[in-house]
Amino acid sequence: MSEAPQYYKITVKHEGVAKQILLYPGMAIGEIKAVLCSAFGITVPIVGLRDAAQDIHFPLTLLSRAPSYFSSRPVYELLLESFDEDEEEEDEMAAGGPAVRPPRPSWAPSLEGTVD
Repeated sequence: MSEAPQYYKITVKHEGVAKQILLYPGMAIGEIKAVLCSAFGITVPIVGLRDAAQDIHFPLTLLSRAPSYFSSRPVYELLLESFDEDEEEEDEMAAGGPAVRPPRPSWAPSLEGTVD
């Protein structure tokens, strides 16, 4: 009787380039990120994977906990953290507008007219 494999191979795609990586159960998230960044030569933070055929997004923690699930599935796309200024403005407006500095408490000294 053969044992279940201790590692699993998955295929990940980024910008049209597909690479195979190995995972093992309990693999540290930092190690998964490092392998993916190294494989694709990217520096933008990786936040997960996406099954494009079903439009399902997976967090890296699930890769660590259940690598066997990903080894028998199609190619995954990398999900990278986005720093879109328009998105930040939309988030601020959804939260009630841009962040506003709270008023100075009456007991706090005024810094007007001071020179550094």
